[in-house]
Amino acid sequence: YIAIAPLEPQFWQTFCRKLNKPEWLKILAFGVKPELRQEIEDLFAGQTLSHWLELFEGSDACISPVNTVKEALDSIPCRQRNLLQNLIHPVLGEVPQ
Repeated sequence: YIAIAPLEPQFWQTFCRKLNKPEWLKILAFGVKPELRQEIEDLFAGQTLSHWLELFEGSDACISPVNTVKEALDSIPCRQRNLLQNLIHPVLGEVPQ
């Protein structure tokens, strides 16, 4: 799954340009009509997650993968920030938290 949230004008512009959809530039992302939502959904369904992540990599378009809990905990940002700690439980012993 992928999260798509280019709600502010600058993010919407980047989103439209990356998709080569200049006709969408005049439409504000907030309150998008159902027809356009369906068009976006169909467009994204036509390619793999890795395709979209590669296309939007390094851009400021508010696009990101929706990770499983395991993927999130294994991610570089999680490891760099030391977000997962092992705590000692009186019965279970060492438990990741």
